[in-house]
Amino acid sequence: MDPSAMMSRCMEMMEKRGVSPGAVRRWRILMGARTFLEGPGALLGRAEELGLSQEQRERLETQLRSARNSAREVLTPEQTERLGDLPDSPQSLKEVCREMASKMGPMGSGMPDMGEMIKRMMGGGGANGPAPGPDTPQGG
Repeated sequence: MDPSAMMSRCMEMMEKRGVSPGAVRRWRILMGARTFLEGPGALLGRAEELGLSQEQRERLETQLRSARNSAREVLTPEQTERLGDLPDSPQSLKEVCREMASKMGPMGSGMPDMGEMIKRMMGGGGANGPAPGPDTPQGG
């Protein structure tokens, strides 16, 4: 099955399982989002690991909001309208996946257990243990 058809099938199954259209939409946006891994959002996502001070977090939040406002200024009114209703606060893929995982389970027809897969990707473990991270040996 080609990737586009597989994505469409997954989207249909998510909606059938009660994942809100808003969560599906946010997931699609985040899956296609490009970001610098040392950009404000990425650094805030690693705040604990990096030991960021409160002042550093606040400065990065300001930069994140500034980038959002600058990006919106580039759009035409029609494009801004097409954005639709989006949350005012930043969203991580982990937050959206957590909402989706609560609704997902085995999908049948050889498809993986999406709820289990999402939990593992978020580092929450599951039947097969935690998802491998950058310091976890691969293979066995």
